Amino acid sequence: NEQPLSNVVLSDTLDVHLTDPSSLVVRVNGVVIPGVTDYDATARTVTATLASLEPNSTVELSVTTQARADTLGGISIRNQATVDFDGAEPQESNEVTHTTVATCGLVITPDGTVATPAYRQNALPGQNVVFSYLIRNIGNISATYDLSSEILVQSSVRPTQVRIIGDDNGNGQLDPGEVVLPRVTLDPGQSENLLLVLRMPAQKTAQGDAFVNVIGVCRGDASARDDNNVSQVTIPLGGFASPEKTAEPVGGTRVYPGVDLDYFISFTANGQDLSNVVVTDVLSEYLETPTAFTTGTVTDSETGLNAAVTGSYDAATRTMTWTLPSVPAEMTVRLEIDTRVRADLSDILANTVIENVAMVKSDDVETVTNTTTHPLSPIAILLRKTANPERVTIGETLFYTLEVINPDDSLDLQTLELSDTLPEVLRYQANTSVITLADGTQQEIEPTVEGQKITWALPGLKAGERVSVLFATTVLPGAENLEEIVNTAQVVASDVNGRAVADAAASVGTVIVEGALSAKAVLLGTVFVDYNLNQIFDKGTDLSVENVRLYLSDGHSILTDKDGRYTFLELDAGIESLKVDTTTLPARLFEKTTDEVKPGLFRVHLEAGLITRQDIPLLPPQALLDIGQVLNVTMGPVKIQKSVVTSQGAHMVLLKISSSQALKNLMVTDVLPEMIQMNGQVSSSEAITVEGLSFALGDVPAGYQAILSYPIAVSGDERDALLAPVIGWEVRP
Repeated sequence: NEQPLSNVVLSDTLDVHLTDPSSLVVRVNGVVIPGVTDYDATARTVTATLASLEPNSTVELSVTTQARADTLGGISIRNQATVDFDGAEPQESNEVTHTTVATCGLVITPDGTVATPAYRQNALPGQNVVFSYLIRNIGNISATYDLSSEILVQSSVRPTQVRIIGDDNGNGQLDPGEVVLPRVTLDPGQSENLLLVLRMPAQKTAQGDAFVNVIGVCRGDASARDDNNVSQVTIPLGGFASPEKTAEPVGGTRVYPGVDLDYFISFTANGQDLSNVVVTDVLSEYLETPTAFTTGTVTDSETGLNAAVTGSYDAATRTMTWTLPSVPAEMTVRLEIDTRVRADLSDILANTVIENVAMVKSDDVETVTNTTTHPLSPIAILLRKTANPERVTIGETLFYTLEVINPDDSLDLQTLELSDTLPEVLRYQANTSVITLADGTQQEIEPTVEGQKITWALPGLKAGERVSVLFATTVLPGAENLEEIVNTAQVVASDVNGRAVADAAASVGTVIVEGALSAKAVLLGTVFVDYNLNQIFDKGTDLSVENVRLYLSDGHSILTDKDGRYTFLELDAGIESLKVDTTTLPARLFEKTTDEVKPGLFRVHLEAGLITRQDIPLLPPQALLDIGQVLNVTMGPVKIQKSVVTSQGAHMVLLKISSSQALKNLMVTDVLPEMIQMNGQVSSSEAITVEGLSFALGDVPAGYQAILSYPIAVSGDERDALLAPVIGWEVRP
C-alpha cells in the first residue's frame, strides 16, 4: 500500500496431483523480474523473493502446471498462496479449487468389422466356436460396463446360442467353472479377459456366414461404448469349403474399355458327394458376350477326380450357367469365363465399378461366392492443339502443333491415328511435318493427304507418354472475309487387337489480320470516376481522370489527357486487348464492366475504318470506405475474433470462430450492451442453431472454422458492441 516493504516472499505449494511447474514468471508493475523464483520439488513449493518493494507496487507470480495424467476423476485440486515480509505475520490468499473431470471409457480388443473381422473361422454344423477378447478401462474412474453381443444382419446363418463368458485363467479356452459375464467392474487401467462362445446350428444343410459383434457400454454413460469387435464364423457349403470367386486382373484392379477380364469360380466337395449342382453367374452390363467358358469335363489336378459339366450363356439375361450332375467327394471344381470390357463405352460415370458374384447350389444346399470388383475408367487420352502465330495475314505461313498425351493412370495404347481436316482457307505445306516421339527423338514423317484431310499413323504410347506433330500451312486468299480461322484435329487410339478404345479432339482459332492497304481502326474512350454508378460518363456529374496509363497487346501505351480521354490510331481490325495500369488509378475499377474479361483488361472488337469507344468507369472512393474494430477472445482451444464493421451508415457484427480440438456441443453466446440491439437475421458459413444471440454449433472437429455475422442497430457508440462472447462446450469422454 503506502509504505515500502523488505524481504518480500510470495510462496505457493502445489497439490500432489499437479506436475512440477513448466514456467515461473514474476512481474512487478507489469515488468518481468528474472532470477527471483525457486521451486523446491520435495516440498512442492514455489517461492518468489524480492529484497524490497516500493509503495503501491503490484507483484504477480505466474505458475504454469498441469493435472497429472494419472489423476483420477472427481479429485479436488486446491491451491492457496502465502505472502511474507519483514515486520508482519504471513498472510494467506483465498483458496482456488479445481475438480478433475470424471470420464468413463473402455476399449475391447481385437477390433473387427464385417469387411475385416477380428477372427475368421470355419465350423461344422452344431460346433462350439470360442473367440478370446480383452476389455480394458481407459477412463479415470472405476466403472461398471454392461456386456452384450449382436448377430449382424449380414449373417446368412444364425448361431443358436451366443454367450460372453469370463476367461478366469486367460487361456483363451472355455474351462469348467467359467460363467456368463453380463457386466464387469474395472478400476482405471484394469483389464479383464473375455470369451465369445457361439453354438452353430446343427442342421445338416446349414451353411453360410455368421457375423457376431461384442459390445461394451459404460453404465450410466451410453455414449462411452465399444461396438467395433465383429468376428466371422463360416459353415461352408454342405459343411465344407465355401465357393470362391477370383478374377484376372485380380479384383480391385482398375480396368478400361476393351480390356480382357476373366472370372474363375471354384468349390470343393469335401466330405460328401454333391448331386445336381448348378452354378450361375450374371455378367455386368459393362461386359461383352463371353469369348470362352468351361464346358465338357473338368479335372481336379490334385486328386485326379473328374466331373461332367455343361456350360451355356443366355445373352438376353447375360447369365452364364453350368450344370454338373454329380461331383465326387474331395474334388475341387474350377470353372472359367473369358470376357472383356465393352469397347464402345464412352460416357463412364465417376466411381463406376464392375461387380461379379456367382451362385452355387445342389440338391441340399445353396450359397453365393464372394464378390469381385473392378473400378472402371475411360481411356482418357488428351489432344492439345496450338497455332503460331496467333494473328496472320493472307499468304502467311501458319504453323500447328498437335500433342497426344496418354495419362499416367491409363493403359498402353498400341496404335494412334491422328488426323486434321484443314478448313478450305488453309493448304498443307508438303515436307514440313516433324514428329517428336515419346523418347524425345524427332522424325520427318509425311502424313497421308486426302483433299483437306491429313492423317498420321503414329506408334503406340505407354501410360504417361506423349507424342507431338508440327506442320505448316499457308493462309489462302479465301480467308480475307473471315475474322478467325478455326481448325480441329482428332486422334483415335486402338488396343492390341486393333479395336478403337479411345478418341479425343482439340480446336484452336487464329485471328485474321487484314493487309497493309486495308482501312485502319480507331480506339478511344474516357477514364472517369462514376459518381452516379451508371457506368456512363455524364459530363457535369462524373469526374474525368488525367494521367491514367493504358496499354495495347503489342506494348504501345498512352496517358489520358486532362479530360480523361485517350485515343489509339492506325490499329488493325480484329480482337484487341486494352489493359489499364491500375497503379495510375485514383480509385478502384468497377467490380465488373461490359467487355472486361478480368479486372483492368478489356477485350475490344475493332472494325476496319470505324471508331470503337471503350470507356473505363471507376468506383467513387467513398464507396469502399469501411470502419472496423476487432476483439480477440480465446478460451482453451476455441478462438473468436469479433469485429464491428460500419459501412455507409450500416453496422455489422462479424464473428470468426475456430477450434484446434474436437469439441462436443460447442455453444457461443454473444453479448451486446442495452443501447445496441440485433437488427436482422444471422448469416453463417456452417449449419447452426440460432436463438437470439446464442449460437449452437454442435459437435465440431479439430481444425473447425465458422464465420457468423448479423446486423445491429446502434443508438450509442458502435465500439461498445465489442463485449466478449461467452464460450462453452460439453466434456467429451
